[in-house]
Amino acid sequence: MYGVKLVSQYGKDPVITRSVNKFDWYIIPQANPDGYEYSRVSVCSSVDRLWRKTRSRNITVNKWCVGADANRNWGHRWGEAGANRSPCSNIYAGSRPFSEPEIVGLRDLVTWQIPNLIIYASLHSYGQLLLSPWGYTQTRPDNYLDQRNAAEIAVAAMRNATGANYNYGTIAELMYPASGTSIDYMQDRGVPYIFGVELRPQDSLYDSYAFSLPPHYIKPTGEQRLKNR
Repeated sequence: MYGVKLVSQYGKDPVITRSVNKFDWYIIPQANPDGYEYSRVSVCSSVDRLWRKTRSRNITVNKWCVGADANRNWGHRWGEAGANRSPCSNIYAGSRPFSEPEIVGLRDLVTWQIPNLIIYASLHSYGQLLLSPWGYTQTRPDNYLDQRNAAEIAVAAMRNATGANYNYGTIAELMYPASGTSIDYMQDRGVPYIFGVELRPQDSLYDSYAFSLPPHYIKPTGEQRLKNR
């Protein structure tokens, strides 16, 4: 949706036009294509819509457990807090850093094709959160205040666009410890502005769709994200 909007509204929307003229945009529609496809069309009798991991085979004694958590497989602080070494866990970090070809591809893209990466945003669900490093520790990075100032502008823009309220903080503060994430990896590489975006809905005990957001929320969720560009 973001890529389509950038193309279709270029030359029409002055903000989009200015953004496209000023920056090179690299949009990865789906970082875990095999896992996503499995969650839609399972080979089993029922579809596992909440499938999280990749679909790689593992060679341990637990051969029936498939895949690794793509967002625990990055090389910075791999296998530490908030990751699991059991192949059957939903947050299995993989057999080694960058064991998953999907993550190798993304690493090589940002390493060799994007020499001056300024902003990195990783979209997830759910919770309406704007997250920054670190995930592996509650210690804040040196540039936390710069990232927070940028996040406050983004949060205000999304609220003005759709009325949705987002909270801002580090991964470890607002959610839980998580190591081997793309967010921490980009921070270690020196990318100035890094955000993990937990999209709609809010994490509520009442009336929350959780991971199963109805289709009619897709467009407004995308629009509020575009306001955070």
